[in-house]
Amino acid sequence: MKKTTPKINKFFENRKALILTVVSSALLVRAIFLYLFSRTYLWMAIWSDSATYNQWARRIVVNHDWLGQDPFFMTPLYPYFLAITYSIFGFDLLAVRLVQLAIGVGAVVCVFFIGEQLFSRRVGFVAALIASVYGPFILYNNLLLVETLKVFFLVLTVSLLLFARERQQVRWWITSGASLGFAILCRPTDFMVMAVVGAWVFSFLQWSAQQKLVRFGGFVLGVIMLIVPVTVRNYAVSGEFVFITSNGGLNFYLGNNPQAVGVYYNVDRLDLANDPDGRVYAETLLNRTLSPSEVSAYWLSKSLDFVLGQPVDFLQLLGRKALLFFHHKEISQLGYNYQFINTTSIPLLSYLPSFLIVGPLGILGCILARKHWKELTLLYGVLFAEVIAVIAFFVTDRFRLSAMPFMILFAGYALVELYRQWQKKQVRNIVAAATILVAAILFTTALNYDIPDEFSTEYEYLGMLYFDAKQYDNAMRAYTEALRYRNSFHIHNNIGNVYLARGNIKSALAEYDIGYSLNPRQAISHFSRGTAFVSIQDWESALKACERAIEINPRFAPAYLNKGLTLYYMQRFPEALEYMERYTELERDRSKLATVYKDIENLRTIIQRQSR
Repeated sequence: MKKTTPKINKFFENRKALILTVVSSALLVRAIFLYLFSRTYLWMAIWSDSATYNQWARRIVVNHDWLGQDPFFMTPLYPYFLAITYSIFGFDLLAVRLVQLAIGVGAVVCVFFIGEQLFSRRVGFVAALIASVYGPFILYNNLLLVETLKVFFLVLTVSLLLFARERQQVRWWITSGASLGFAILCRPTDFMVMAVVGAWVFSFLQWSAQQKLVRFGGFVLGVIMLIVPVTVRNYAVSGEFVFITSNGGLNFYLGNNPQAVGVYYNVDRLDLANDPDGRVYAETLLNRTLSPSEVSAYWLSKSLDFVLGQPVDFLQLLGRKALLFFHHKEISQLGYNYQFINTTSIPLLSYLPSFLIVGPLGILGCILARKHWKELTLLYGVLFAEVIAVIAFFVTDRFRLSAMPFMILFAGYALVELYRQWQKKQVRNIVAAATILVAAILFTTALNYDIPDEFSTEYEYLGMLYFDAKQYDNAMRAYTEALRYRNSFHIHNNIGNVYLARGNIKSALAEYDIGYSLNPRQAISHFSRGTAFVSIQDWESALKACERAIEINPRFAPAYLNKGLTLYYMQRFPEALEYMERYTELERDRSKLATVYKDIENLRTIIQRQSR
């Protein structure tokens, strides 16, 4: 041991070698994973939020619609990042994933810098090595989701703050604020980091009051420079004040209501696929039209009714979410379940560290580093802010990902400290640390909530991929497997679509009816019934089904198109024109409108001829 120690010390003195080792390991593991990823169905698995971001970005590029027409419902940074990437490289998913791979490696380098500045070069190196092979980071680097950018800009912000602390120039404080502004445009809950930075500057940095005001003012200015243009843009296109997005109220409600369970759960059985902001449901209850900000305010008020009216239940729910945050499993929301992908597609994930390992080590590091809490105020504060940001809403693996660089830094410190105590033969300290580690492992596993595997969303989306490829037998098997986990109206609707594609109208209608019975608040079942009736030229039944779909959801654009086409087949041309024009007003994906505009022109020509 004594012979190797000088070599180890010499290695840690070579900063360039450490960074090169970290970057090489991060690149190698990500390149291997990217190759394995490209050989699975996941390569084209663009659904849920990924599909929304992708369609949004393509719409920007194809229609040159960089300003948009409505206040942002989802955070805008990622779709605009995609749009810029598509503009440069074309609609190439490999290019997007290679860019995200590079950004992921950049985040690992930032982890090294933070660890080096706040702990030691050894801690920075160990933490960066963990980050370079951390499974959830690598998986999300390959998904079309905001998390890669969110993690990068957050660790970049902390890196820049530590850099700015050592320098007199205000421009570095402005730059660090701009970096946080980008993180906020990924997820607005990062506004809490501003409060952390303010507390750090005014309470723990040894400067004059004027210096603190100037530097923190520069930081705030950097944030404002990024946020204000978005707010102004929202006002310009809508005439109402929407700070960044209009989905905050609904998201808060989904995580805070009498039936909430701590994870994502659609308690009111809303049809969020076709009514993503819950506007139709809110307008139906209030019997009036609502603006985007009014919809968000409605859902927020429902949440506050629960928070203020049932404070004990709310605190219990908050405690449950705090426990779930530290659960050893990756809790999925969008159909990219870590455990499912590991089991069915990419076994490499089994050999990469996940929260099962990093979580307990991070908890141990937080406890061991408490004696240095003043020097680590920024790190503790940002980690705490990220935990609160998650449990204030609901717990998912992707939300938790933003906290993980800081958990990994504490995990790196724990490993280095354990090695140091072992070298010194401090048996008592090692035993105490081991006891804390065992307790942390139990806290994240046996003493936490039991979360059984639930792969219904994964199998449903897999079935949709098979269906699009016209592999109907495989699609049916996937949907049937999805039903084993959850009896969902969406799954029954998709099974009905398989029957319809096979020409079995009776079975298709039966599945659509089951779907409607499970959730009468959704319009898709009646829309699908209408499609089935059109296929057998039962125009009257098709018309009634479309009308029922529109009655349930007056903003469900496809129902207007189907009704218009049905009326066209019935030779009721003026009415057909009316509904097809209404479809063009409601359809957000403008790429779908080219053929519809041609149909509208043909209808107008027919109507003009008949009027002569």
